Amino acid sequence: MIFFGWGGKSLSKQVSPQHVVVRTYRYFHLMFLFRVAFKYSYQLATAGPQGWMHRPMSDEEALQALGGEHLSPNWWQRFSIWILPVGIAVAIALGNLATLGS
Repeated sequence: MIFFGWGGKSLSKQVSPQHVVVRTYRYFHLMFLFRVAFKYSYQLATAGPQGWMHRPMSDEEALQALGGEHLSPNWWQRFSIWILPVGIAVAIALGNLATLGS
């Protein structure tokens, strides 16, 4: 069973018939359920006679091309791994409160 892993994914939006804005990111996961995403970057993909050509874009340039829209993974894919330590801390705190009350 694979307990943890990492990789990369991308999100894209077509902004014209020849141009697509692509946002790539890296992620780390535990058991494919809890995940954290990081290291975001934008690229502009342009269709050409030999295929797609990519060039890096700044965040400002990408937001302008996207009309102010952000391409981001959903909140679960971005922050769900933090639920584990917070849940453990809450469980410990509740356990300590229960022992103090008795």
